[in-house]
Amino acid sequence: MCKCFLNFCIDFAHNPSIGSANQVNDGLLETCIMRLCSRLLFAIAILVVSTAAHADSILVGTDLANASGGSGLCPNDANCEILRQEFTLFEPVEIDQVKVVIGPYMPPLAGGDFSVALSGGSGSSFDIGSGHLDLDSTQIFDFGSLDLKLDPGTYYLAVSGGNVTWAFAPSLPGLAGVLGPVWMSDPTINSRWQPVSGPHAMEIDGTAIAPEPSSWLLVGTGIFGLAGSVRRRIRHV
Repeated sequence: MCKCFLNFCIDFAHNPSIGSANQVNDGLLETCIMRLCSRLLFAIAILVVSTAAHADSILVGTDLANASGGSGLCPNDANCEILRQEFTLFEPVEIDQVKVVIGPYMPPLAGGDFSVALSGGSGSSFDIGSGHLDLDSTQIFDFGSLDLKLDPGTYYLAVSGGNVTWAFAPSLPGLAGVLGPVWMSDPTINSRWQPVSGPHAMEIDGTAIAPEPSSWLLVGTGIFGLAGSVRRRIRHV
């Protein structure tokens, strides 16, 4: 389509019926090429928007609607156990919210307190938030407005607390990563991490900030091809 439009511009600008002044014809050619460039820039803008993930997309996580059961975090109010859901990101992301599904551990006790944190293999750690389960039922806790930027790598979403459970849920295809194993540690006994059942009900939402390399390759090829075509055609008219 671009090539046809370019041919039309050149033919139109050098049509004798338009006028005999080369200055006028060159002006028409320039106008046509400028219009073509503006359409190309518009197409690039559409591509940029389409290749970037939309906010609140699920970067990595599980099906929260089908959460059930779970791993218990201490049968009392003590904050003694820590569960970590491992996940790996394949591209840079901006995280704006994290969701976890928490349920009661020892009914009829009225729930308990818990906290959520995110850590990386490099030792970096972020406090996501804390909550209190005051009902004898499983709930989804949503921690928003985070604005966390993470590079590709392996991370851990940790939940600690007392008299609550972190529910299980089937994993979902993620936009920017995959889930790994689940780890448990009881600092009151030792600091050793051991694998446990999973995956746990969690969802990390945000934006993948890396464009698709194949799309940018096509854009670059198209721009260089169009520039070469314009240069050759102008030299021969």
